[in-house]
Amino acid sequence: MKGVRFLNGQSNSGPIFRVLLTAIFLVLGLLLLTLAAPTAQAQETEETGPTIIVSPSSGIVGKRIRVTGSGFPPKTSLDVLFDGVRVGSGFTSDSGSLYASYSVPTRPGGPYRVSVEDAGAEGFTIIAAVSVSPSSGPPGSKVHVTGTGFHSEDEVSIVFQGRVVQSLAVSDNGLVANTFTVPVVPSGSQVVRVSGSASGTHRDTFVVTPKIMVDVLKAVPGSTAVVSGIGFGAREPGITVRLGSNTVASEVSADVRGKWTASFEVPVIYGGSHLIQAFGSLTAKDSVDKVPLRVAPSLSLQPTSGRPGARVTVSGVGASAGERITIYLGNDLGEAAATANRQGTWSTGITVPVVPKGQVRIRATGTSGHQTEQHLSVVPGISLVSDPAVPPGSTMTIKGQGFDPDQIGIPIDFGSSTIATATSDGNGSWTATFKVPAAATGKYQIKVGGSNTELQLTMAVVPKIHLKRHVGSPRELITISGQGFAAQGAGNQGDTG
Repeated sequence: MKGVRFLNGQSNSGPIFRVLLTAIFLVLGLLLLTLAAPTAQAQETEETGPTIIVSPSSGIVGKRIRVTGSGFPPKTSLDVLFDGVRVGSGFTSDSGSLYASYSVPTRPGGPYRVSVEDAGAEGFTIIAAVSVSPSSGPPGSKVHVTGTGFHSEDEVSIVFQGRVVQSLAVSDNGLVANTFTVPVVPSGSQVVRVSGSASGTHRDTFVVTPKIMVDVLKAVPGSTAVVSGIGFGAREPGITVRLGSNTVASEVSADVRGKWTASFEVPVIYGGSHLIQAFGSLTAKDSVDKVPLRVAPSLSLQPTSGRPGARVTVSGVGASAGERITIYLGNDLGEAAATANRQGTWSTGITVPVVPKGQVRIRATGTSGHQTEQHLSVVPGISLVSDPAVPPGSTMTIKGQGFDPDQIGIPIDFGSSTIATATSDGNGSWTATFKVPAAATGKYQIKVGGSNTELQLTMAVVPKIHLKRHVGSPRELITISGQGFAAQGAGNQGDTG
């Protein structure tokens, strides 16, 4: 092929021509690319469409999940779908950007798809989780275990301290729910595990705390109370128990399960509510809830029985400090008063009232409104009204109290002979007189029957002389006689003298 010649007569087959032609083709190619670029970008945008991002891509039931997106129509309300079910919504911005969130619904564990209308779906995985409520408490607490995201129809076990405490099936929506009682274990964090063959093992923590208990709610000073503790340290030594400011037990040790027991005598303290606290070498005071013990008033009698007219000491403990106490004897049989000291103790004396034998209620009432009572046993008693040492033939008077009311034929014996009888009145009292029979000088027992126990007292027969005439002339014979002297050759009771 022959080359083209230009005006200057040069041929197109030269180097200059070839360079120029190459440049022209390059310019034309760039121009075509520039014109085609907007069309390609528009096609690419049209083919891609809206997009979303789910963050995070996995979580437990109830967790809030964020969904962001772009390329949506502006100012449009859009629904968030979880496995095809609406779980949330969002509103796009002017530029078509989306920000929305949703809570992971209650479903069995595993993969799911999250979508927003026309946008492509993103994957999301529900993972299992376990929670306990409450999260702490002493042994004996009821703990509710809740699990979500487990594989449906899986069999799971609740394990506490390596021991299975419950076994149950997972529900259709992946839930596990049950309650167990915390066994007696030492204090500290304990792991609660929920394990299944398909769901794996998942856990939460329960903190075992200490607790003390007392076997009585109310006690009187001097009585015994038993306090026990659980949830203390394993083999914890040096445990101390206090009632108010009084140390009532010390150097107590817990067993391997953190359990211990101690008994103590309630000290003499004022009445009212007092707090029991316990602590040890591993357990701090403020980690154990105190328990109340009400110290109640108590009444005692010394002696607990007596004949009418006898003195009895009435004592009380457990009153309030400085409290005024009124003591009532039976029904309007008398009263006494006392005042409690700082320790709540008081004491006073009373006289056994003149009543028939039996029980008399002794009641103590304080200004605080508290009252307590005891029963005093009234027993029969006898006494001589006249001189206990008299010669034979003298008249003696004896009285009795505390017998049955209106009792007839109460025998009064001198030696082996009944010398009189008596009849009691409505109060169980009686009086009788008798003449001392002829007897030798000495001591004699007067015995009174008519009660469960024979009563007796001692009297003395003393000598006495009698003059037949009290006047006479010198050398006149006067007769003198005597009684109550010792019998010749005899010294036994009943012999005359």
